[in-house]
Amino acid sequence: MRTETISRKLLLLPPLILGGLCAITTSYADGVDLLPYLTRVGAHGSVLWVGAMVVLLMAINYVLNFLVIGWPAIHVGPPDLPTVAKSLVWVTLLGQVADRVGAVVAGFAAGIVAELLGFRGEGGWVIPLLVLNFIFSGVAVAAVALFFLRRRWRVSASSSVLIATMAAFVSNPAWALVGLFFWD
Repeated sequence: MRTETISRKLLLLPPLILGGLCAITTSYADGVDLLPYLTRVGAHGSVLWVGAMVVLLMAINYVLNFLVIGWPAIHVGPPDLPTVAKSLVWVTLLGQVADRVGAVVAGFAAGIVAELLGFRGEGGWVIPLLVLNFIFSGVAVAAVALFFLRRRWRVSASSSVLIATMAAFVSNPAWALVGLFFWD
């Protein structure tokens, strides 16, 4: 009973934090708008609009995670729908953090790889950045999925690896960067 109350309170934490961030218009006071870099939704005049886009993208990400990670886990393992549905909130949030970690590592490694491969010029680091972002974000997202599949939901090792690998490719946020790069 006590854990159920705590978990309900924890589920309210992300919307409360997001609501607080949307209400703070002074977040642009230093002239550096980091929110687009953290969310990949672009810089816009309204913090509320960016917050709404973040919520929409997180909802889409949750549904994608449910289809790629949750649904297969329910069918091959012991967890039931309510357990997976609740845990997927954390998978989605931690997946965002994992993607950021992968993107930061890729950012550091892209310059080194571009130099080693002899890519020169203004955009010589772009292709290595895209490829490395996809790889490192994929590995990080797969690690989050694997943790939940094995530790929380007790799915078998072979099924967990297969599902986590699918998550690394299908629900990898780096697809958005690749799409934006080739959009023009």
